[in-house]
Order: sequence, then C-alpha cells, then structure tokens
Amino acid sequence: MRYKMLLVAFVFFTIKANAQTKIKPPVKRYLFHSHGVSFQKFNNLNNRIKAYPQYEQLKNTTGTLQFGIFTEYDKITVGYSGNFGSSLSGDKNKKSSATKFLGGSIDVGYNIARTNRFTLFPYIGLGYEQFKASFNKDISTVAFDSVLASNNIRQSTEQLIFKNAFVMYRFGFAAFVSSKKHAQNCIGLQIGYSGSFGEKDWKINNTQTLFNSPKDKLSKVSASILIRYELKKRK
Repeated sequence: MRYKMLLVAFVFFTIKANAQTKIKPPVKRYLFHSHGVSFQKFNNLNNRIKAYPQYEQLKNTTGTLQFGIFTEYDKITVGYSGNFGSSLSGDKNKKSSATKFLGGSIDVGYNIARTNRFTLFPYIGLGYEQFKASFNKDISTVAFDSVLASNNIRQSTEQLIFKNAFVMYRFGFAAFVSSKKHAQNCIGLQIGYSGSFGEKDWKINNTQTLFNSPKDKLSKVSASILIRYELKKRK
C-alpha cells in the first residue's frame, strides 16, 4: 500500500510542477535501448526443484534488453519501454534450466541535475512482466529409436515449463552524459528495483493452476547501460 501511495504522490507532484510552469517548455523525444543484468531469486520454486536432482535449479542472474521512448517536458521525463531477459543454468545439451521474461513499463522521472552535457533523474513507475521457467533433464542415455517407438519415453523427454506473471512497481535513477561531437546522442547508467504487489503461483500449460503450487514474489534489482538518441522534428 505504501508503494501505491508513493507512486500517486510522485505523479501528482510532477503534474502540478509542470502545470505551474508559465512558459511552455519545448517537448523533446528520444529513442533509447539498454543492455544489462538483473538479479532475481525465485526461492520457493527453486526450493521445490532442489528436491528433484534430475532438474537444474534456476539461475539468479538474467541478461536484459530494454528499448523504448523518453518524452521530456522541461524537468519531467516520461518513459515507455519494452523489457526482455533470459538466463541459462547448467549444460544446454544435457541437464539445464532457463528463465525468460518479457514485459513493458511506464516510468515518470524528475530531472534533479541537468547541465549542457549531464542529466540525472530519479524515476518511479508501473510495469508488467511474464516469466517462463523451463527445465530439461539429461536424456543423453535415451536411445533415439526408443523415442520414436514409445509415446511414454517420448513424453519423458519433454521439457517441463512453468509460467508466472506480475504487475509491479518500479523505482530507481538514471544518469546520462552527452557526446561533445553529437550532443543529441547520450550514454548513461540506469539502476533500479522492481517488485510485485503480491505473491503469484506458478502455472503449467500456460494458464492452468496446480494444487499446492509454489508462490513467489517479484523482487528484482537491475543495472544497465543506456544509449539515447534525440528525435529531431522535421522542419
């Protein structure tokens, strides 16, 4: 609840500050993409998997890719982004596990420090992410012909997949430094935290619920390098 109140207060403050500006500032828009890493532990799912040695536990680190648009109104920055990530644990040709996610987010930031070449702003926002956790057993000793001949053996070699989805709050900060030769282009650093509003149970077959399925919360710390390009209006 306190995160919801904080989000509402921040959005109200930024809207009010923008409305009080007498001279309408020019609106600037930027394309951006980022490459980084996030740290997320799904402890309850991993604890269940740990009891079955034929499966590899999930990795805690995930490589991430993000792209989207920043719209800047004087000191206020609004960001719209798509987010992707994946990780692999174990041997992909034998026993392994993998995590993949995709989602989107809307963030509102306020520039607290800005010069000709440097910008720093904290941000807060909302997002949605879908996760897929897949597990592969070591089937290197299973004969090729037996998979063709037996439905039971073929089913025993299939990948095990669980899915989950979270509505989340986000906060953090981003900093950019522009190029001397190309002032419209910037490189920066973003560090943030994402958390879900509650626990969600893991499902199988995309949407089906299992009895006594483990539940996890989203609690993710991320860091990434951002590259930003200003979109110039046609004259």
